[in-house]
Amino acid sequence: VLWRVIRGAFGGKKKVWIKSVELEKMSPGGREEMDKILTEGVERVPKAEVLWLMLAKSQWVNGSVEKARGVLARAFEANPTSENVWLAGAKLEMDEGQWDNARVMLKEARGKVDSRGVWMKSAVLERERGEYEECLRLIEEGVKRHRDDWKMYAIAGQVCEGDL
Repeated sequence: VLWRVIRGAFGGKKKVWIKSVELEKMSPGGREEMDKILTEGVERVPKAEVLWLMLAKSQWVNGSVEKARGVLARAFEANPTSENVWLAGAKLEMDEGQWDNARVMLKEARGKVDSRGVWMKSAVLERERGEYEECLRLIEEGVKRHRDDWKMYAIAGQVCEGDL
């Protein structure tokens, strides 16, 4: 009850929602209530990407991939330049074996975020799928944009070593 009052008074602060969820996790059978709290939290603090990610993960872990996708779709709308949200979406699709969906998502992310992490995840996806030429193309483009990132060079070396 106390946390409900606190959320009402300070609902614009993501920390309040995170603490509420942490407390609810300790309650027996608290998953449904936790999801309600997170749903209200993302409505009240839509820029708090951590709340979106917690809600999507809760849905996914509990077997509702479609609900997790729906949560992430709304998270993309609220946080279109969030590297973490894009990478979580790509991870979901990759873990579900939806490689084409992950590729499309990462391509869109590269256009909106242009971060080292998005370029890396794109290259790693192609390497894992055995698409070495595309992997190297993405690494080359990523290196042009993020010259000081040694991990790009390391992945390129691993790909080339595999080709020898």
